[in-house]
Amino acid sequence: MTDQEFIAHLARVQRTMTALARAITGNDADGQDALQEAALAAYVARGQLRSPERFAPWFRTILIHKCGETLRRRRQVIPLDAACQRKQEATAESGLIWMLVDQLSPEVAQVVVLPYLADLPQRDIAYVLGIPVGTVKSRLNRALKQLRTMLEEVPAKCYAK
Repeated sequence: MTDQEFIAHLARVQRTMTALARAITGNDADGQDALQEAALAAYVARGQLRSPERFAPWFRTILIHKCGETLRRRRQVIPLDAACQRKQEATAESGLIWMLVDQLSPEVAQVVVLPYLADLPQRDIAYVLGIPVGTVKSRLNRALKQLRTMLEEVPAKCYAK
């Protein structure tokens, strides 16, 4: 794959991958860092891609790994007050859910984000994260329980529009 072909493929998936990176990492700065690291890693390994038509899923896998590395480095939790403030700025009701997902541990948040934003089935999530499918299922179950509990604790004023 030539440099120009790589750049063209990357340009085609940039918007989707930017949104995915932001969703996984929880903020634009970390998402952009992960995206740049993924682009560099993909460029270096571009000779390993056998079929250029598979660029998007190949790059998505690299990006998800880089986002995971970013989350492991960060290990940060957003306080509930910050989530409430961000909810008031959000226009969609689902914004609160994603803000609460930001508060989950990185390992648990990944199994929530990947099926919904990257449209990955559980077996692909297991492959990408290097864990068994059973672990994906148990983490997803744990995440849903934690999100239910967190939603019950959110002050009523966070729901005001």
